[in-house]
Amino acid sequence: MPRATVSVSGATTTVGADGTSTTTVTVRNTGPGLTPALLTDVHLVNKSGTPVLPVRWSDNQVSLWPGESTTLTATYRTADLHGSAPMLRVSGWNTATATVPGNGEVCPRPDGRAGAFPVLLGHPCLTCSHWGANHGEVAIWLHDWG
Repeated sequence: MPRATVSVSGATTTVGADGTSTTTVTVRNTGPGLTPALLTDVHLVNKSGTPVLPVRWSDNQVSLWPGESTTLTATYRTADLHGSAPMLRVSGWNTATATVPGNGEVCPRPDGRAGAFPVLLGHPCLTCSHWGANHGEVAIWLHDWG
């Protein structure tokens, strides 16, 4: 089966009184054609890649048709991050595995222009060295920044 291209973005809010945080993740199949992204799974990890546990997810292992997206939420104890920013490890049956920020941070655009652009998993166009140096992962960026 062909590989699927998936974009991922995350944002985190912290609720003070009970010490919990909620990370909202949007996953979208941005691939051309008719290839679904099968069994796409998101895991909350810390900056060293260690899973944050326990986490209560709204859903898991989602499959998406091209153009389709879903929003997942993860609720967890903020202290379980041990001072790390939340990171999202995304993988799937026919998608690349990558780790992206879960707190709305964006990597500087490699073209030097202002503004954010989506992280795409599995797109073969351009890698951003900022990610490899600081996060131990390679994020793949969309080449048509519009």
